[in-house]
Amino acid sequence: MDTTTLDAIEFIQDNKKQLRVYYQTKDSYIRESCYHADEGWFTEGSGIVTTQATQNSPITVTRWNEPNNKVTQVIISS
Repeated sequence: MDTTTLDAIEFIQDNKKQLRVYYQTKDSYIRESCYHADEGWFTEGSGIVTTQATQNSPITVTRWNEPNNKVTQVIISS
């Protein structure tokens, strides 16, 4: 598979390791692949985060905890 930019995050949820990998494919879509310690690698739905990126867009992913919510933000610079 032809890909361009890549970023990943790791976090613990319910005492289980989680990974999220974000990458851009040759069709310029930004996609997400997931890992859960009990399930292994999988894709949720189509795996498409956005179809609005231009080719070779830098990807930055951040995750933080708010009092009642965990937030993941994917930033794509065009």
